[in-house]
Amino acid sequence: MRRSLLLLLAAACGDSTPPTAPPEPTPPVEAPAAVEPLELHEWGLISDRVGGERVALGRAPVRQPDLAELLRGGEGIGAEVGIGIGPGTLRMRAGGKPVIYAHLPEGVDERRFDLGVRVPNGSVVEHWPKVAEGRPAEIAWRNVRAHRGACAERRYPSADDPVCQTPDGFCEAALAPTAIETADGACLEVNGASFDYLFYRAGMPSTPLPLEVTRADDGALTVRHRGGGAIPGRLIHVRRGATRAQTVLQVVESPAPGATTELAALPAEDPASRPALAIARLAAGARELGLSSDELGAFGRAWHDELLGYESPVTTTELPASLEAPTEALLYWMPPEELDAHLVLRTSEDVVVRRAILVRVGLAYAP
Repeated sequence: MRRSLLLLLAAACGDSTPPTAPPEPTPPVEAPAAVEPLELHEWGLISDRVGGERVALGRAPVRQPDLAELLRGGEGIGAEVGIGIGPGTLRMRAGGKPVIYAHLPEGVDERRFDLGVRVPNGSVVEHWPKVAEGRPAEIAWRNVRAHRGACAERRYPSADDPVCQTPDGFCEAALAPTAIETADGACLEVNGASFDYLFYRAGMPSTPLPLEVTRADDGALTVRHRGGGAIPGRLIHVRRGATRAQTVLQVVESPAPGATTELAALPAEDPASRPALAIARLAAGARELGLSSDELGAFGRAWHDELLGYESPVTTTELPASLEAPTEALLYWMPPEELDAHLVLRTSEDVVVRRAILVRVGLAYAP
């Protein structure tokens, strides 16, 4: 018995099987590098009218001495445009040139993207480059190539081009298009042709805007913020003069959501009025919304004269009421989060959109 125990102990002591080594740690899987987004920058204007029709725009007419050219200018799409609703017609706000530029990320030479525009309960009246016929509620530019480097000659339609046969006879695509080109954006190719920007003009229903404006008989304003988003920048109350030096304006803080602001009537004259201050405030709001310096310059070339008065007297002509620019207005930047109720942009996942849409509330018009 003792011998058996000794043998068992000896066998146990002779077991030299090494312990199992722990498994090698699995190297961490590196996450793919984040793709820097392409940026699309949009500017434009929505024009409201207290006590009347509203008009949504993006581009002002360029006034020139040629009266024939003047007659082509204007604001909006005219009084006859509407959407058929049963036996009647839903009166529309008209859309002008919201202009869209592309900006490539640092180190990226080209990128392709899609961009769709939808007008809730409205229609796209004209667009360029043209990708759809008629006045659809939605259009889409597909497989747009944005690239760095030289851009081939850009083509714009002329006033007698078939694409300019719009319901109101007003073709913004042909109206001084090179004036709003920029140098800092990417060149855009659509179906093999080159463009500096994309543009559309839309007929829109009178969906309530963020600020409700009431004008008293003495010219004082009550401004109630009925929207949910903060107004970027300041409010500008302006009366355009025959020249910019005769323009009268005041710049005030924007009301917070749910708040109301009272504005005194503008004086008949104000030698201390400074349109340059209004331009600076407009620029500050646009920068806050993401516009580049070049795009601010393009916006100014399109709108400063129309909004704040001309540098020197110009010859004008009588326009239909639907094309008339107000002599007195309230200006403010639209909160971007509220724009989809009026104009919807749909784009690729790797694209960021910066939208700077100014609202002009018309308060008074020339008799």
